Amino acid sequence: MNALPSKLPWTAVIDGNDLVVRDILATCFGGAHDAGDDGRTESGIMNDGRDPNLMGVALPIRSVEHATAASPLAFPGPHIPWGTTVMVWREADGEASALACKLIDNGPNVHLFPAHALDLNPNVVRHFEPNVNMRTVANCWSGTGFSYRIIGGAKWIS
Repeated sequence: MNALPSKLPWTAVIDGNDLVVRDILATCFGGAHDAGDDGRTESGIMNDGRDPNLMGVALPIRSVEHATAASPLAFPGPHIPWGTTVMVWREADGEASALACKLIDNGPNVHLFPAHALDLNPNVVRHFEPNVNMRTVANCWSGTGFSYRIIGGAKWIS
């Protein structure tokens, strides 16, 4: 597996056709109670809490946005497409426990928070922490030891 160049405390590795990021910090975004988010995503999929089945993630993939340009996933040219499947798991539980999620937004802001490598929507957080308080999760939750696999992501490396 080849690691992508990175100036951040985390990177992605090429694993066959996929990109894998391991053992990182995840945060939460969106939902009905996020004080700093109206639910609009760059993909156009609403992440405002109205869809209890939406398992959505944001990854720092856009090279044209200052907040994510330093990410090893922010390739010049076309970015990893919205709707791409991203398998998310806790490293301690192993990849076999991964949850299939959909890439719906760009983030987190690695310019301000370089250790942040993944944003989960509240439904995904609830999957991993069933007793989480859904009223406060988007504004204060973070979790360590998360990993993810971007299915087919390697073909977007330029």
